[in-house]
Amino acid sequence: MAPHSPRAAESKLVIFDYSGTIVDSRAPFFAALNSALVRAGLPRMRGEEEFVSLFSGNFYDGLRERYPRLKGDGALLKRIVADFKAGKAKEEDRLPIVAGMPQALRRLRDAGATLAIVTAASEENVMRVLSARGVMEFFSFVLGSETGQSKTDKILKVMERMPLPRERIYYVGDTAGDVREAKACGIRTVAVLWGYHKEADFRPAYPEIMIDRPDELVQAIY
Repeated sequence: MAPHSPRAAESKLVIFDYSGTIVDSRAPFFAALNSALVRAGLPRMRGEEEFVSLFSGNFYDGLRERYPRLKGDGALLKRIVADFKAGKAKEEDRLPIVAGMPQALRRLRDAGATLAIVTAASEENVMRVLSARGVMEFFSFVLGSETGQSKTDKILKVMERMPLPRERIYYVGDTAGDVREAKACGIRTVAVLWGYHKEADFRPAYPEIMIDRPDELVQAIY
């Protein structure tokens, strides 16, 4: 969905992950997934670190690896995912924006960047939450679960809408999976250390840039 069109003069495209990168979601989403697993008759995850490990690659692939039964039972996987999304939706409106993120988004926009979001979350939910927090105005595109499961495919769709040389396109995410899916598109990656994954988790994915705080974003990209 596109709330407004990017300015033609903008010279860089910065695509953000949502959960863990813009909003702090780790603890409530961990609880929501465990509830969905238990209702499906599968064992709950033992701790948040096990939950976080699902995001080393594609989340859906991570679930299949952790629960082999799901490899042959697509209907059960869909049920778990739907239940998980319903649980997340109940928490969405309470998720706090990462400290310093509104200011960083404004600085990027003012520097001339077009900002977009590619996420596994619902586009409608993301736009509602960010509008309520006064930061949706900074984003030109939001591509979420309505558009598909693969972040790589969604990143490519954003790139089609805003064609630029790939060296001027960045993906900002908080998991190694984000980095890998963005690298598959041939674009630069910014790993943020305030979300789901830490520096050691990112190393095997080889992000070009790692930052500790949102206020480092403009310097990292410009």
